[in-house]
Amino acid sequence: MERLDKRVDKMGGGGMLDQLIECFGEFCNGDDDFFDKAPETHLTKGVFQAIGAKEFFPAIRFLWTKDGGRLDPASETIRSDAEFQRLFEDGVQQTKLHTRQYVKKQMNWIKRKILPLASTNKRIFHLDATLVDPDSWRQNVCDPALLIVAAFLGGDEEFLASRALLSTDSALTPLSCWEKIECEACHVVANGPTEWKAHLKSRKHRKSTKKRPHPVL
Repeated sequence: MERLDKRVDKMGGGGMLDQLIECFGEFCNGDDDFFDKAPETHLTKGVFQAIGAKEFFPAIRFLWTKDGGRLDPASETIRSDAEFQRLFEDGVQQTKLHTRQYVKKQMNWIKRKILPLASTNKRIFHLDATLVDPDSWRQNVCDPALLIVAAFLGGDEEFLASRALLSTDSALTPLSCWEKIECEACHVVANGPTEWKAHLKSRKHRKSTKKRPHPVL
């Protein structure tokens, strides 16, 4: 989690405020009542839902009000107003908190949805996308991903087995395992027989089938 906090701090000192002013400015220009409306009017739609935007709404609204209805990256308020700096720091801390919460949700989703696939005939591959410079991205993510896809399409099981992070079966997953199966009762589409079997056992499916009227004999 420390790495996540450092990432937010780096963004805060690397032009994030200028981007926020530009982003909010695009929406509030021509709308003098933009910041007078309830935050829910804006923060549940579009880009303002993103982590790192909605957390700074109070700070940007304060800047807008303090500077007489304008947003200027060179504003004296940014440099000298203690209340703005407090609101901006609150936004930074909220962004850190929501980032950590989001990462925990992602990790839980991976544990529940992805890692259990290792107990079937599916392989899991790990690509480190934490480095953002172009050379590292190409070396650590792009090139290995292209090799894995090419091996999958070409049926190179030896290569795939050597690169798999988790695997309990050396057999290559056939494309038929991704066949779309639609449940007419639930209006759900399953990807292959494994998901289909899981859906048939789900509470949603049982509940939906109970509601369906029995055919008249």
